Amino acid sequence: MKIGVEKGSRIAISRQKINKPAIITIILLVSFLLLLLSSHLLHEHYGGITVDERAEWYNVKYHLARGIGFFKGADTSEVPISYYGIVNTFVPYLITFKLGLPLRDYYRLTHILSVASAVGTVYLLWWTSRICQLRNRWLASVMLLGSPAFFGYSLMNIKDIPIAFTYTFYTCTLLWCHRYMRSFSVRRLTHGTIITAVIAGIFTSLRLTLLPVAFATFVFTLYFSIPTNTTSALPAPGLGNRRRLLLLAYSGALYAVFTFLVATLLLPAAWENPISFFINAFHTFRDYTIWNGCTLYEGECTSKLLTKGWTTANYLLQWGFSQPTLLNIFNYLAGIPVALIALFMLPRMAGPERSKPMAVILFSAQAYVVVALAALTNATLYNGIRHLLFALPATAFLGSAIADTLSASRIRIPFPFGGVSAAKVYLTAAFISLAIVFVDMAALAPYQYSYINELKRDALTAGTTEIEVWDMSLGELYSKTAKVSPLFPEDINKSLILTRESIGITTPASDATKIQRTIPSPIRSPITDLPEGCTVVSEVSRNYALSRQRVIFSAVTECPKGSAKGSATVLSTPKDSG
Repeated sequence: MKIGVEKGSRIAISRQKINKPAIITIILLVSFLLLLLSSHLLHEHYGGITVDERAEWYNVKYHLARGIGFFKGADTSEVPISYYGIVNTFVPYLITFKLGLPLRDYYRLTHILSVASAVGTVYLLWWTSRICQLRNRWLASVMLLGSPAFFGYSLMNIKDIPIAFTYTFYTCTLLWCHRYMRSFSVRRLTHGTIITAVIAGIFTSLRLTLLPVAFATFVFTLYFSIPTNTTSALPAPGLGNRRRLLLLAYSGALYAVFTFLVATLLLPAAWENPISFFINAFHTFRDYTIWNGCTLYEGECTSKLLTKGWTTANYLLQWGFSQPTLLNIFNYLAGIPVALIALFMLPRMAGPERSKPMAVILFSAQAYVVVALAALTNATLYNGIRHLLFALPATAFLGSAIADTLSASRIRIPFPFGGVSAAKVYLTAAFISLAIVFVDMAALAPYQYSYINELKRDALTAGTTEIEVWDMSLGELYSKTAKVSPLFPEDINKSLILTRESIGITTPASDATKIQRTIPSPIRSPITDLPEGCTVVSEVSRNYALSRQRVIFSAVTECPKGSAKGSATVLSTPKDSG
């Protein structure tokens, strides 16, 4: 009887823990994951690729050529030098190369890897929420999946999503290191430092500009992880007993050495002269003068090289308040005071209580520090917020921390029918926002990255703003056009059409018509100025589900033979986006 009562009480307690917000959160999580799967299948069905996938294929070849040439003493001066890392593409390249698979299979492998990285980031947010014992621990994961700028892009790009995953993994590793050193010893300090440095080497090899921020956050974490009263001896002759500062210096030096070694190992192009390579890579990624394109925003084509008075801060204001969802924006801004409170509370806490404020601070560093440095140094950004996608997982965690903080408070919001707790108001608004986003993303699939939030949508979807999907929609465009026009015959290899080198194909058109033009980027060039007699053969478009705003991704038009604009059969695409 006693056991039965105890068992019954446990069931009752577990039922109490599964509250309505938790149920709704889990339902949304499963729904978003199913949407991710369906978008993945649509992507594969249409066979879309992006510019970067093919560029990354050559990037691996360049690195391997320089690395092998260094060992053999061969002249590699004619091999282009690339500063991009290859951790995210080496395995797909190796599998494709070893098995002799066609390039199309390499694209599939990189696509699967990008989706896996997105799902891995979702899991890391759940792990952190569980470690910090946040209420509604699935909320951060759902908020990330409900971020089209991140979720949609995971289907299209092999560069930025892996960076977001490895950055989030590094942030979680710092939190693990902090917890690991609660039972402090020099041995644990050494182990924690080496493990964190190895992850840092992997993470920063993808973008060396992130190395200073990675090192600074490590030192900060260590400062609050080493006990102030420790007198542990350092494992080095002649140093004797030293206090916290000396242990910090020892660990920082160890971290720097291992990070440098791992990053160098993973960048074969750096083997000949790693110091020079790292310096050049840092300046290349910060200035990015090798990109000479522009981004269309409200009718103006802007870039750092082409626009007088261009600033990163203004660019961030433009895209930061238009591409992310309103929930993303609110969490990002409201996360600032939450981070400041955590920074104030951290020195006053000890033991397990420190996990939550430490996690908030570390994710705040991921969300704000690089963005602030980019604005201060006027670093080059383009293609919307694609280069800052790693801030979105941190923003999602901060949103979950906001909900948890409000739940622990007694703040109530006055309504005509009575006061309601701030936590319930926030969660209700968040769930409504996520439901709206889900409907929109389902309608846009698999082009979720074209999302513009409800506040800016009307102003930015009239053909004046570039929303980047690159060559993604060309697969669907081919499938539609081949059924109604001889411009893309059915016997043409679709995978060849979708490669950068063969984009300018001159497939014979019918005697009566020729291709007039295509629209390769969503709403970049509205179909409003067709010459007389020209018609739209086929197009790829979607509607925002709630507002019914129409977004054109790509289109093919035909004009009568002899038309001034219809004299050649050319399929044009956006410029390389780096």
